[in-house]
Amino acid sequence: MSVALSVLLSFRNCQGVLAARLPELIETLPDLTPNWELVLVDDASRDASAEIAEEYARQYPQVRLIMPAQPRGRPEALRTALLRSRGDYVLIPVRQSWTTGDGLHRMWAAKHHLLVLGVSEDADDPSRREYEMVLVHRPFAGTVIPWVTDPVRIPLLLERFGRECHTVRLFQGGDRASLWEESPSFAGVSTRCDPHERKIPPPAGRHRVPRTSPALLRRLKDFALGE
Repeated sequence: MSVALSVLLSFRNCQGVLAARLPELIETLPDLTPNWELVLVDDASRDASAEIAEEYARQYPQVRLIMPAQPRGRPEALRTALLRSRGDYVLIPVRQSWTTGDGLHRMWAAKHHLLVLGVSEDADDPSRREYEMVLVHRPFAGTVIPWVTDPVRIPLLLERFGRECHTVRLFQGGDRASLWEESPSFAGVSTRCDPHERKIPPPAGRHRVPRTSPALLRRLKDFALGE
């Protein structure tokens, strides 16, 4: 049996990002392993984020949506997603952004390491790195979550895991979309989401997972952007 992958995404008030980016993520994951799941946690969004996520959860049995009754903050939302997940490997965004396509393939190819860090670099200054995603063996996922939600501590993970930690270059800084909007009660948790993130077309010729109809995707995106 193929190894299983769980992708954990917690979000708040990011309807545009979800509508634009979830289709490609869902289409990319089956290329990594047939045993994948996407666990979404809506942390008290006030926009249409939950409705968009719920639509994908209805369309795809591999997608699950969790909606806590009260806002809990990003660390606790990710812990909740981890408890509901079943994968041998766990993929978590660091700065509430994610990459698809080649970047995920290269991270997955390095899964023999205990910890794989997806890193973006500044086009003008390659020495400036930002940690974007973490792929970790499940037994270590609970330990990694507090570090993932505090990006300034990520370098300490490199020291802790040593040779068992591997870095993969993903994309240049700036080409990212956030899933978390700051609120007064959780100020400083992460960056604000960008509801106008452009839609990235899905890779051509990949249809391993039944795709949501183009009309439905257009309707979801128009609804999310208020158009």
